[in-house]
Amino acid sequence: MPIGTPHLPLHRERVADTFKHLTGWFESGELKTTATEYVPGGLTAIPKAQERLMAGVGARKLIVHPSETS
Repeated sequence: MPIGTPHLPLHRERVADTFKHLTGWFESGELKTTATEYVPGGLTAIPKAQERLMAGVGARKLIVHPSETS
C-alpha cells in the first residue's frame, strides 16, 4: 500500500508508522538496499556503464564520480 506524501495531514500517521518499522525490516532482511558498483573513469565511463546495464548487469546501481573525469 502506498504511503502517500508525508507532508499531507491525512498521510502523516501512516508515514510515521512506516518509518518506525524501517530499521526492523532492514535488520530482518524483509527490505534490502540496492546493490551498488563503482565504475571508475568519471563521465567518460558512462557509455561503458550504459552498455553493461543494457547487457543485464543485474539489479545494481552503477555509480560514476564526475569529479574523476580527465
